[in-house]
Amino acid sequence: MINKIGAVEFIGDIAKISSLGETKKQLTEKANLILKQNSRIRLVCVKTTTRTKKYRIARLKIIKSRNSNKSLETIHNENKCQFKLDLNKVYFSTKTSFERQRIASLAKENEVIGVFFAGVGPYAIIVAKHSKASKIIGFELNPSACKYFKENIELNKLESKVECVKGDLKKTYKKFKNKFDRILMIHPTENELFLKHALYCLKKNGIIHFQKIVERLDACDYAIALIKKRVKKFKVLNKRLITSYSKRKSLIAIDFQVK
Repeated sequence: MINKIGAVEFIGDIAKISSLGETKKQLTEKANLILKQNSRIRLVCVKTTTRTKKYRIARLKIIKSRNSNKSLETIHNENKCQFKLDLNKVYFSTKTSFERQRIASLAKENEVIGVFFAGVGPYAIIVAKHSKASKIIGFELNPSACKYFKENIELNKLESKVECVKGDLKKTYKKFKNKFDRILMIHPTENELFLKHALYCLKKNGIIHFQKIVERLDACDYAIALIKKRVKKFKVLNKRLITSYSKRKSLIAIDFQVK
């Protein structure tokens, strides 16, 4: 299938493809093939613009729909959790699903965890569902993402364990001084700009999970160098590739403990 269609991301009952300069007819042929091979898929869409800087949302165009329902709202299942979302209003990626489960496996009993740029809540909810952490607080600016995040907390019956903080992190973080045992920094392009906010919110010897999209062969070393410019003393616990976008462009993760 991949050789004929190319990369496909399945989110709920929606398939998202990338255009490599194909004509409308070629994209329709791809969509027809996806619908034929995947009976659970309702519609196929293609990204039409680069992501907006503020909310990282890519506008999508529907190529083919199986029925009259052309809504880009769907419910995605991952790691025994459900996520309601609208792909034209929020950012969501399945490419980091393993990373979400990996961090959940690292969370310790009774930890209080912060999630910067929480989106519709995939990290916060999966960590809450699959760990013994006592509280997960997610920070999110996008009003639509906050709406779905709150719905997803209820959908997964985690009202007592997960909280959504709506607003600009640069303003809301001050209420959480030395609050978190662990902080997830999952904005892949601007995380280093918020390290000072993370340090303010982190407990002594706390752990930060830092993500970064890097267009270099030495991606992990480059990300660690960015951290060194802003954090005086820390210990790298783990560094890993999350996913590759090309030969040089990668999303990487650096886990480190602040001393």
